[in-house]
Amino acid sequence: MEKIHVLHEKKIRAIAELIKDKFGFYFKDILIIGCGSGLEVIIFRETFKCKTVGIEIDHSVFDPKFTCLGSLLVADAQALPFSNYSFDLVFSFHVLEHIPDYRKALAEMYRVLRNNGVAFVGVPNKSRILGYIGSENASLKDKICWNLIDWKARITGKFKNECGAHAGFSAEEIKRLLSKDFKHVIDTSLDYYQILYPKYSRLLSGLKKTGLAKYIFPALFYAGIK
Repeated sequence: MEKIHVLHEKKIRAIAELIKDKFGFYFKDILIIGCGSGLEVIIFRETFKCKTVGIEIDHSVFDPKFTCLGSLLVADAQALPFSNYSFDLVFSFHVLEHIPDYRKALAEMYRVLRNNGVAFVGVPNKSRILGYIGSENASLKDKICWNLIDWKARITGKFKNECGAHAGFSAEEIKRLLSKDFKHVIDTSLDYYQILYPKYSRLLSGLKKTGLAKYIFPALFYAGIK
């Protein structure tokens, strides 16, 4: 479990750095949807020095050492218990694909954002050829097994979030979903991977330029500006 914790923290810190670089330090209130143990709340609070609230559908996932902060709430992303215009940034990482009515969740993100606020979402890339490569908590056998399960779901037409598959969204899908409400939609996937893997920055840029990133990047990271 410690390995999972370390890898997750590395990814969240890379995302926080990306958001800081792209959108600055003007945030006063941040909402994290699907905050897990509460670690994401800690990282964003440390990075942006502002009030940060995290929600989960089940309180049992909260780490006791984080609950004392009073910023972890049980709530449904499809019906957020906050008034309109409450936050400057709403963030979710590998959560949207697990929400039954993800369109409603996105509409709720939009509703609680202030004008010019940012909704930042990370989701699995549905167009990926292979997944789970960077999963340090899994053996090679696990990764092969999970990819075979994904490919079986593709072949049988069941590679869909609503069918229980860890499918996610294609770049076209997530951009279209965000563009429904948000005035500006920005693909920051390349930026994220270059922060996470700085040694491979040129290779990653090449994948993006040739269009191969569409099939190679395991996850996508998009920002919607209200």
